[in-house]
Amino acid sequence: ARSTAGSAPQACVDKPVGWADQFGNTCANYQQEQYCTAEGGFGDGWKEALWGPFSNYATGGRSAKEACCVCGGGRRGDAAPCSELSCPLGYSAKTGELFCVSLECDEDVDVETCCEGSPLVQAAVDEVKALIETLKQEVQHNISGAGAAHRQSAAAAASSASAAAAAKFRADADARRVEAIRVAEERFANLTEHSEKLADAAGYQIRVSGYLAARHAVESGDARVNKNLLQAEASKFADAFAVAREAWGTAALASHGVVNMSEAAWETYHADLNKTWPLLVRSIHAINGALDAADEPAKETRWTRQKTRLAGDLAQIAKMSALSVSAQVSSIEDRAANALAATEANKGKVQALKEMVDRVLGEGS
Repeated sequence: ARSTAGSAPQACVDKPVGWADQFGNTCANYQQEQYCTAEGGFGDGWKEALWGPFSNYATGGRSAKEACCVCGGGRRGDAAPCSELSCPLGYSAKTGELFCVSLECDEDVDVETCCEGSPLVQAAVDEVKALIETLKQEVQHNISGAGAAHRQSAAAAASSASAAAAAKFRADADARRVEAIRVAEERFANLTEHSEKLADAAGYQIRVSGYLAARHAVESGDARVNKNLLQAEASKFADAFAVAREAWGTAALASHGVVNMSEAAWETYHADLNKTWPLLVRSIHAINGALDAADEPAKETRWTRQKTRLAGDLAQIAKMSALSVSAQVSSIEDRAANALAATEANKGKVQALKEMVDRVLGEGS
């Protein structure tokens, strides 16, 4: 480091040397992560809103702002002159006004700046440096090869250990699972040993709780029965019941009328049958007489045929009357069956309405 215009250059040393904050960050870390500026301000990498000021992480009473040269701190001053450095054996001091890089000269750092060796020494030094570089490359190659072999061996060992560990884990897990199931089954059996008694106790507790809640509601006035509303609803059911009962009475009267009509039609049928039956008998007798008198004169035969024809006509008329009466009776019976079915249906509805009214009146009372 040569001075300009004969003056010593400025140098800086971290104070204390090797300083680090509470989290182990050194001055070099602050420079690398751009935590600070050379003027002591916050760098682009410092999250002031989240981390706060540098003083939050100070150690030994010094933060990076006071301890680190890169953050505007440290110990500053003129660089030491090379005259303060003793050159090693085989080297001689360089001529001219030269300075070390720091406040104190260091042989390991400043020897090339302040000292020069003889040509033989310099050649030896260069040879040593070349040999060191060659050896360094060989060592790196050997280390790389050994590392690859070691990695393969380590990978094989790790794979084998992993498989063994996995098998052991599965075995342990199966055993633990079986044991856990057994313990759970025993616990469940113990808990459910008196399940019926527990269910009875729970039911009793629920009933008592409901009774207490209902009593509290009644005593506090929260539960009130709207008697007017219940009476109105009961009146509606009573009116509906009265209408249904009247309709049922009407249907019953109609059913009785149908039954009476059926009985009258049946009696008429029997009366008509009683009237026609003698005619049929007489007709049969007349036919028999006509057959017996077949050898009488033609006049008697003609009259007998006319009587026979008349008897056949009367029989046909009687048959038609009987069929008509039978059809009327069937129709009357169908209507009577329909009326009885309607009566039974109305009777069921009336009975349901009556039960509903009785239940409402019973709850209202």
